[in-house]
Amino acid sequence: NTRDALITDRRNHELLLIRDVTGMAERLTLAAERDGILGPVAVQVSDDNKRIFIANSDSSTVTVLQLDGGVIKQVPCGKAPSGLYRLGGPSVFRLTDFSEEPLLLLDGGAEEPRALFVPGLPAR
Repeated sequence: NTRDALITDRRNHELLLIRDVTGMAERLTLAAERDGILGPVAVQVSDDNKRIFIANSDSSTVTVLQLDGGVIKQVPCGKAPSGLYRLGGPSVFRLTDFSEEPLLLLDGGAEEPRALFVPGLPAR
């Protein structure tokens, strides 16, 4: 219920916060290349609003930014994420598109966020 927006800037390798997008918009850089942001393709906020997840295609990682303390962690994925698609669990996201390849998920609700692979279905 805010007028703020999170935006990833893939060209400049940044995570931006735009405050009051419908009024006197103010642009703030929350994280950049020096923080591990490399080719960001998506951003999501955790269910409890305490973490921000940034999917980085150029480094095959998800950056986790803690909003209360600004601690930044990198979660290695083993494969480039194509997005952050919210699933039914608390802060669980699909990172890759559906295919015959293993599906990559992010368990962002765990104390230590982690990437998980789900085996693909064999071709018929």
